[in-house]
Amino acid sequence: MNSNIPKIIHYVWFGDKKKSRLIKNCISTWHKNLPDFEIKEWNETNFDLQNHPFAREAYEAGKFAFVSDYVRVYTIYNQGGIYFDTDVEVMKNFSDVLTGTKGVFAFEMPNTVLTGFFAAEKGNLLLRQILDYYDSITFYDEKGKMRITPNPVIFADAAKNFGLVFDGTYQEFGDGMKIYPNEVFGGYNVYDMTYTITDSTILVHHCTGTWKTFLENIQVYLKKRILKIIGIDAYRSIRRIKHIIFNIK
Repeated sequence: MNSNIPKIIHYVWFGDKKKSRLIKNCISTWHKNLPDFEIKEWNETNFDLQNHPFAREAYEAGKFAFVSDYVRVYTIYNQGGIYFDTDVEVMKNFSDVLTGTKGVFAFEMPNTVLTGFFAAEKGNLLLRQILDYYDSITFYDEKGKMRITPNPVIFADAAKNFGLVFDGTYQEFGDGMKIYPNEVFGGYNVYDMTYTITDSTILVHHCTGTWKTFLENIQVYLKKRILKIIGIDAYRSIRRIKHIIFNIK
């Protein structure tokens, strides 16, 4: 079965912010390792937010990460192709992975789905379910609070309906979809803030968090300092204890 996933890379860049050197370097790896793919940037000039309340309200609030959450799903569902966050570095060509599948996904963690990368054919049913969710809500809830559920959680909730088992391993699920371990597509542990790159790593999501607020970046900095002081093993032990005490899965 031939892949119906078109050779198009989509990325989202709202807010007219200058791209960092890291981002430019990452995009250059797309050109280098996927030379026969068209690359499309989606921004204010070519995506009409007016007909998409969630994305429009997020944009008006300056929450461009949540605009991107919507636009990435919308564009891949309606056009098909690959979605990349701008801090994704492609290590090698993976056109063969797209062959004979209706969708390619990866675990971010064993209980969440990576959203910095995914690929799907036009009309993918999993993406349809996620898009329906976004189209059923606005960015602000009934109490006027922003809906800021991370999209890896939203993807995971939808993937459950297609039979995905959350164990972090390679699986074929739903109707012709595949999901890979994070070390293959991702190469980064978001909890420990450590790279998990191996010989099988195809791309690395650097998780720079350019969308984070000043306070959130301070929290990330402090977490990195703590990790450096106590070490990863001690940090993981503390996290396991916290998960047991507070019944966090």
